[in-house]
Amino acid sequence: MGLPIRRAPAAKRRGPVYALSHELDGWLLSNPHSAHASTSGTDAMAFGDSDLERLKSVLITDQLAQRPLRSQKVDDRLTVLKALAEEITGPPKQLLGVLVHEALNLCYAGSAGLSLLHEEDDRQFFHWDVLAGCLQDFIGQTTPRNFSPCGITLDRRSPQLFSYPARYFTYFESCPINIVEGLVIPIFVNGRGLGTIWIISHNEACKFNSEDVNIMSSLAAFCEAALMCSSRQWLTQIPGPQLAHPS
Repeated sequence: MGLPIRRAPAAKRRGPVYALSHELDGWLLSNPHSAHASTSGTDAMAFGDSDLERLKSVLITDQLAQRPLRSQKVDDRLTVLKALAEEITGPPKQLLGVLVHEALNLCYAGSAGLSLLHEEDDRQFFHWDVLAGCLQDFIGQTTPRNFSPCGITLDRRSPQLFSYPARYFTYFESCPINIVEGLVIPIFVNGRGLGTIWIISHNEACKFNSEDVNIMSSLAAFCEAALMCSSRQWLTQIPGPQLAHPS
């Protein structure tokens, strides 16, 4: 992914460009090798250090493998996956709704959702298309492509775990329901990142682990199949109000 630079609408092709600090911070964290290659010396160390440290503090993916697994009946999981396989030829929107609800139940989460990548007026954002659980009334909300847990997950092309994400993604502070942890799984179709499927815990008693990653990755595969089969016409709905975020 290239640097998140912008150009004023009326500017010429070779005119000046600009970048938003929080988008640069997210790009630097998601592209550490590119960042080191393009900067050097004390300037590289000084650039966005405090913001990058805050972002790193909410990313706790490495803790997944260290956490104990919950006792769960494998038969229950196999039954769900078999049922989903039988639904794969049905209406995509219906299947995606079932997937999100099963993610909620299988992982004992407080909320679950599907965020798909949309573009409007040259602006990319994630749209909360399908929700279940405590956040189900927030369907239609959006988050920025270059400043969101979903964006980082797509950039890294692998599952990511976030702890109290509002500490860095401050627009989540406006959410009336506390977000303790968020496990986000990328969705790719033919190499193109289309969005993410995610689960959220709203209390300290619920901690996600590597088994949740396995479950969510299986569900993400069903999402990819559903989106591949879909004309996606139902996804062209007008986005809902965007969560407030720094400009």
